[in-house]
Amino acid sequence: MTAVKKFVAGKFVWRNGKLEEVDPKEAISLPVLSQALDYSRTAISGIRITPHFKDGETLLIFCLEDHLQRLLDSCQKLGFEPRATFTDLYSAAIEVVSHNWDVLKSGGYMRAVAYDPRSLVSPQTQGPVEIVVFAGQFGEYLPSGDLRLTFDEILRTGNQGAAKAAANYLGFAQAKRRAQILKVEDVIGITTGLLGRLVIGEGTTSNLFLVIDGKILTAPLEAGVLAGVTRARVIQIARDLDYQVEEKENVGVSMVPLAQEIFLTGTASYVASATHLGIHPLETAVGQEINQVLRKAMAGKILQYQEWNTPVEITK
Repeated sequence: MTAVKKFVAGKFVWRNGKLEEVDPKEAISLPVLSQALDYSRTAISGIRITPHFKDGETLLIFCLEDHLQRLLDSCQKLGFEPRATFTDLYSAAIEVVSHNWDVLKSGGYMRAVAYDPRSLVSPQTQGPVEIVVFAGQFGEYLPSGDLRLTFDEILRTGNQGAAKAAANYLGFAQAKRRAQILKVEDVIGITTGLLGRLVIGEGTTSNLFLVIDGKILTAPLEAGVLAGVTRARVIQIARDLDYQVEEKENVGVSMVPLAQEIFLTGTASYVASATHLGIHPLETAVGQEINQVLRKAMAGKILQYQEWNTPVEITK
């Protein structure tokens, strides 16, 4: 089994409207009765940071605006009332990246977390939240070598399921644990579609794609899967490479053995091609081709995708 990648945080953290030099492990103090701790009133976002391929004084934040907007959309879906605006968060991200040069110079990962610090002994569906932004070193979440998958039951449903909320990851964490017991790296989530049919959903932390006879299939957002920012860019890249991509609501479990390839996408995972489904080997050519284009785009190498990146000059 591949070990979980360690996150090494930078010392500059944005919270309560300003940048602070603190130990990220001690940056937030929550009451025992806080809504965030007791009732998982937390929304999260993860964003990749990549060195510019040619300019050593510049880092590129991947799809920053999309990630921040999704965080605010998640807050809206969950009844959160952020104390920070989009403009506040955009400026915060730039500050956090530029001031953490020492740990981000080779690339890394940024988190924005919206949380409810209130001490109320009752789940609250509406109320103010604070947002903290931090960044650090973080490698590939899923291995680029031997990546094995199996099936598991993971269910996202309705409006809340489409939000990137910490509470939604409880079921994913349990599925991840079962995967580790089975000595595989991740799972294909199974959910219930129309007429009770078993259909595929997503992985524990990633969106899921099948390649069947040259066509790329994935579940639509209407099925309750997370609106992955990397997912959207991968679909665009695949179509630009002349692959046919279909967002198919009822990709039945019975179709999975027909797949020549299965790959997962996410900010932490890039495009991770599965090498096996259980003990059965899979091809990886399509996923690897898309992965190469995605990584080049993140590094600023592809002109048509340059608008995806927000450049940040390093403060030394």
